[in-house]
Amino acid sequence: MTDARLPERWLNDRRLQRLSADHYRTFINALLWTVANRTDGRIERDDVALIPHWSANAAKTLIEAGLFTPQTDGWLIADYLSTQTSRSELETLERVRRRERDKKARQRAGKTANDPAVRANENDSVPGDVPGDGPGDVSRGTTQEGRKEGRKARKGEAQPSLAVVNGKRSGWRGAGPDPFDEYR
Repeated sequence: MTDARLPERWLNDRRLQRLSADHYRTFINALLWTVANRTDGRIERDDVALIPHWSANAAKTLIEAGLFTPQTDGWLIADYLSTQTSRSELETLERVRRRERDKKARQRAGKTANDPAVRANENDSVPGDVPGDGPGDVSRGTTQEGRKEGRKARKGEAQPSLAVVNGKRSGWRGAGPDPFDEYR
């Protein structure tokens, strides 16, 4: 998708500000049409019927205002290449994006196919299962103490064991019975 740009300086550009509303709309629609069709600002006489809301005598008015440059079989929007992205630049960008997309796809495919850890863990995970979401799961990182425990675990230090209540491992550390027991 390509977008047309309306430079801020056009707010004060006499060539545009002196146009009637119909001719201004014709200029903007012509600009949008040329960007969408990647004509680099070139409008052929046969294209006029394809541009929405082309007003009568618009070409003459836009030439007199210095916004169109006459060509043998149409017009060229003045300042087009200095305000819009050219067709060749857009094609280059598309090629670069396509190469990057293909490169990343190859990297992902290669990593999955060649990484034994990825292949081993593919069957272990349950989609939508997030550690710390179930009763009894310990979620680290929500408190200062939890963050410290998480850092210790990453450094290979011993993790605090879970409490054992009625022979079951539990994340409950408060006084009294585990409030989640009734849900097990």
